[in-house]
Amino acid sequence: MSSRSYSIPMGALDQEPQFDINVKRMEGTYIFDTFGKKYLDLRSGLWNVSLGYNVELYAEIEKSFSEIFKKGIPFLDIHSYQHEIYNKYADALLDFINNNQSDFSKIFYTNSGSEGTELSIKLIRQFAGKEKIILSFREGYHGTFFGGMSVSGIDQEITEIYEPKINNIEFKTYPTDKISLENILAYLTNNADKISAFLLEPIIGSSGTLTIPNEYLNSIMKVCKENDILIVFDEVATGFYRTGSRFKYYDLNYAPDILILSKAINNGILPFGVVAINEKIINGLQSSHIEHFSTQNGNILGISSALQTLSFYRKYESLIVEQVKKIESLYGNSLNSKNIEFRGQGSMLSIPLKDLKVMYRILDRLKNFGVLTYYYNSPTLNECGLTIFPPLLIEEEKLKKALYIIIKSIEQDY
Repeated sequence: MSSRSYSIPMGALDQEPQFDINVKRMEGTYIFDTFGKKYLDLRSGLWNVSLGYNVELYAEIEKSFSEIFKKGIPFLDIHSYQHEIYNKYADALLDFINNNQSDFSKIFYTNSGSEGTELSIKLIRQFAGKEKIILSFREGYHGTFFGGMSVSGIDQEITEIYEPKINNIEFKTYPTDKISLENILAYLTNNADKISAFLLEPIIGSSGTLTIPNEYLNSIMKVCKENDILIVFDEVATGFYRTGSRFKYYDLNYAPDILILSKAINNGILPFGVVAINEKIINGLQSSHIEHFSTQNGNILGISSALQTLSFYRKYESLIVEQVKKIESLYGNSLNSKNIEFRGQGSMLSIPLKDLKVMYRILDRLKNFGVLTYYYNSPTLNECGLTIFPPLLIEEEKLKKALYIIIKSIEQDY
């Protein structure tokens, strides 16, 4: 039994952290332990520290926090009071998302991607009716709150103990070929009057970076639009340049009706997220009471950290986009040259493995070499593997060396 007085999330009460690393400080792309050893963080925190442990960004956020504390308002109840930062950030973010289009018109403040899923399910049901079906991918993950568990296909077995979950949820296997795509399109068309929404990750992260061809996503979205089925994109993992674009939906012919964002929205500084909605949702719910709130929604410090991060993204957008292209090219060339199977787009990558014991051995080996990666274990695919989310501004030489170590570590077991 562990002697710790706190519990590690997502596991047994006496579960140990994945790494036996006692962290002392972080800087750039590195984590330093109490012995002074440094580790290259190819996890970007938990996919949320996309800009790395960035001194320039941190200085701006520290300055903005200092001003807020001087005024004595680190917290304000958004339900009761107004503050200029609420609208300032909402306008700035909508301008950033829309990018001279008019895809979204309003945002809700949340504390996480998981909360964003909960709110989105409420909006779907309030807009289209609770009797209708919400579709999701069987391989997808959308959080561990009750709504998130209910629409996360990958976790259906492990979350059975919490049933009954939310009803009227159905899962479809993500499309890998024309036949599986046609099956989804036929289901949408034949059951359009029974379906309220399709809630999905445009790239399925937690099952090992499962990419869906843009033409497939376009076909699904086209049928949804034609049949008045809402489209909800969970871009918690893919948002803010992770795929090379500001948002993955930029690569497609259509915009979703609801967009869930968190993680890289403020580089992981504080719990924070948003849900963006379009005019269709606004018009449909104009006179409705939306029962959703938690005390820290619209936290002033959270918004401030997101505002400074957004400014950083704008300032360095060209550099970030170019760097993500280099990252994708670098891992593609490195892994292809060794005939190692991988899936990826932009700065998100997974390397499938078939054996959990081998996977954990490789993870430990990499840690000993000072390289930290994430992992996945997908019961729906009967597959596990390494998942790598490099910081967007990682130096090319560092990533080259890390990929060399990763390849050598894999080759020891395969």
